[in-house]
Amino acid sequence: MLLLAPAAIAASDIAGASDPAGIVRVPHSWIVVYERDDDLRNREFVVSRVDKTRRDVRVEREVRTLARLVSVTYEMPRNIRPEEVINHYLNQFGAGEAFSCRGRACGRSNDWANHIFGQAILYGPDINQYYFAGELDDQLLSLYVIQRGNKRVYAHLQVLTPEDPVAVDFNREMVDQLSSTGFVTLE
Repeated sequence: MLLLAPAAIAASDIAGASDPAGIVRVPHSWIVVYERDDDLRNREFVVSRVDKTRRDVRVEREVRTLARLVSVTYEMPRNIRPEEVINHYLNQFGAGEAFSCRGRACGRSNDWANHIFGQAILYGPDINQYYFAGELDDQLLSLYVIQRGNKRVYAHLQVLTPEDPVAVDFNREMVDQLSSTGFVTLE
């Protein structure tokens, strides 16, 4: 009889779920939330930290585009660390980074989980979060990784496929801001 460690056994994906094309999931992880919307809709792609002032969630920088959406949330096996998950995905994404943050530099985990992604399962201690936004093969890709207080690790991927190619170009934004205000504040 073959014995497997409990952490090596993955639960089943939810019905109808699949991985985004061209992206390989972390071994033994499983899909707990899945959404696919093939309609072209106006979508927001966050490329900054998220802040909340009073009742309003504020994003400093975002790209708005007509795009299709694939959104997948994975639960990781018990023995995996967040850093392993982050490295697994970043190795696939290449150098197309537009923005990334870690821990409290991202803002509040509650705002990401409930207001940006609409998934309470992604809420955890602020210090245990990581966010990446970038471009890959004419798609806009975001990755949010969180280790919850119960030590479970989740990775949330969103892939936007714009109708027309979109370049996330902060140099252009700086030039525009310099032209209009005469100064730029760098983080």
